[in-house]
Amino acid sequence: MSNISTQEYNKLRDEKTSSYEFRERRQATWQDIYDLYRGKSKTNRLTQRQAVHIPLMKETIKTALSKIDDAPSVVFREKTGDQQKDLYITEEWNSDYNRLNLEIKDIQDKKNVLLFGRSFTKLNWYNNDFDCDILDVYDIHLDPKTDPSDIETARWVRHDNIFRTYKEIMASPRYSKEGKRRLSLFIGTQEGKKMSSYNREVLEERQRRMQDMGVKNYDKLEGADTLLNLSEHFTYTWSNKAQKWVKYLYTMATDEICLLKAPLKRVIGIDSYPFVSWADDIDTMDFWTDGAGDVAQIINKIINIYFSQMVENRTIKNMGMFWYMPKEGYIPPTIEPAQYAMLPAPSVQGQSIDQVIKQVQVPDLDSNRDEIAFLMDLVSRALATTAIERGEGEKKQITLGEVQILAQKSSQRFVSIAKFYRKKWKQLIEKWYEMKNANTPNNSKKNLFKLDSEGKLWNKDVYAKDWKSKAGYDIEIASSAQQEEEKMSAIQRLMLVKNQFPNNQVLQEAMQRSMLEITSLSTETISRILEAEKNMQEQQAQMMQQQNQEEGQLQNNILQGMNELKSLA
Repeated sequence: MSNISTQEYNKLRDEKTSSYEFRERRQATWQDIYDLYRGKSKTNRLTQRQAVHIPLMKETIKTALSKIDDAPSVVFREKTGDQQKDLYITEEWNSDYNRLNLEIKDIQDKKNVLLFGRSFTKLNWYNNDFDCDILDVYDIHLDPKTDPSDIETARWVRHDNIFRTYKEIMASPRYSKEGKRRLSLFIGTQEGKKMSSYNREVLEERQRRMQDMGVKNYDKLEGADTLLNLSEHFTYTWSNKAQKWVKYLYTMATDEICLLKAPLKRVIGIDSYPFVSWADDIDTMDFWTDGAGDVAQIINKIINIYFSQMVENRTIKNMGMFWYMPKEGYIPPTIEPAQYAMLPAPSVQGQSIDQVIKQVQVPDLDSNRDEIAFLMDLVSRALATTAIERGEGEKKQITLGEVQILAQKSSQRFVSIAKFYRKKWKQLIEKWYEMKNANTPNNSKKNLFKLDSEGKLWNKDVYAKDWKSKAGYDIEIASSAQQEEEKMSAIQRLMLVKNQFPNNQVLQEAMQRSMLEITSLSTETISRILEAEKNMQEQQAQMMQQQNQEEGQLQNNILQGMNELKSLA
C-alpha cells in the first residue's frame, strides 16, 4: 500500500527494526522505574503479598532534581562586535523562551534524564515560528551506532507516536495529495477503524505519563474524530541531483502510507536533525545510558518487600490467633471482644489452660527497619542525596564546618550533570538560531519588551534583519550555580590575599564588588552602591583630615603659649 519505492520502504522498515531491538532491552527497566516513581507496587504470592510502597524513587528523583541547576542564562556575542544585534537577539530568545513555556518544559526534561537516563527535545517550525517539545522517551528510535555524545552522528532517527486527527492531516498543505488519497482509502476500511481506537488508547497512556512528569499543557483528545499515528523518519537518502547522501524526512501513517518525502533542509530550513539529546552518565558505547532511577530501582523493590512483610506480620499478629488442644466434641467458639469479658476455656483433665490454648507467635521483624535504613543510605550516597541535601539533619553530631564540607562535596558530584545540561542548552540555542535565521523573512516584525535596571518596561518593534547576522554569534551558557560557586571561591581567595595587604584600597574595592555581584542586584545598582561607599569613605577621610588639622593647630597653640610663658619667666 506504500507510495514510495520498495527499496525505500524496506530501508525504513529495517532501520526501525534495528533501532527498536537496540532500545527494547531498556523498556522493562523504564516501566519499573516509572511505576516506582508513581507509587505503584507489584504483588506476588511469595515475597510481596501486600500492595504497599515506600516512595524512595520519588524522594531520590526530587532531591536530585533540586540539585541540577535552573535553566542557564544565555549571552550572545555577535562575531563582528555589534552590541545592538546582541541586544536584539537576546530579547528575541527571551520572547520565545516565555512563549514556549520552556521553564516548565525544562523540569520534564531533567526528570526524563534522572528517571530514564536520557531526554530528547524536538525542534520544529510550526505556524511560521519556532516550536519545541520534550519528547516521551518511548517515542524515539535511532541508529545503534550513534555516538552517545552527539546525536548528529546517527545515520537515522525516528520519532513515533505523533498523533493527529484525520481532519488535521487532510487540511495540512504539508502532506502530498497522493498520500492523502491513500489515507482516505485506508480510513474507510475495518483495519483503519481498529487502528484509530488503538491509537486513542496509546495517546491516553502517554498523556498520563506526561501529566505525572509535571506537564499540564498536553494536547487534549479531540472528540470522536479518527485518530492516526504518524511517524517521522529522518534518514540519509542518495540524491542523484546532488550526487551525495542527503538527509530526508519521511512522514509515514500506519507505517504504510508516505504522506511526505522531502529533503530535511527544505522542510525545516536546516540540515541538522531537529533533536537535542543529553544524558547525565554518558557511556562510550551505549547510547541508552543509566540514570538515577536505575540506582534506586532494585533497592526500592527490596525495601517494598521488607515493608510488605512488616505490614503483613503486624496484621497477622493483630488478629490474635490461638493454638488449641483438640478434644472430641469440642469446637472452639469465636468470642466477640468486650471490656472485662469472661471467656470460657476448654476443660481438659490434668492440664492447665496454658497447656490447652496458646497464642500463635508472629515475629515483629524489627530488624527490617535497620536494613531499610541501610539500603536507603546506599542510594543516598550513590547519588549524593544525603540527609543534608534533602533538608534533614544527620543523626550523628557533627560540626557546622563538617556540614558545609559535606554539602560542598555533594554539589561537586553534581557538577558533571551540570556540564552535560549546559551543553544541551548550547546545542538547543544554536539550532534555534539556525532555524530562525533560515525561516524568518528579513521584513518580519515582532514587538519585543525589555526591563531596564529601574524596573521600567520598554517595548520596540524589531525586524528580523535587526538581529540576523552574517558573521553569526558566539553563544555562552552561564550556569547560575556554577557562577555562584566560582564567585564564592573567588571571594575566599580575595579575603586570603587581603590579609596580606590589609590597607590596599584597590583590593578592598575588588572584594566589595565581588560580594555584591553574588546578589541579584543590577550592574547599575552595584555601581551606585560602590560609588556611595566611595563617597562616604572620602567624606570620612576629609573629616579625619580636618580633625587631625584641628588637633595639630591646637597642639601648636599650646606649644606657642608655653613658649610665651617661658619667655616671660
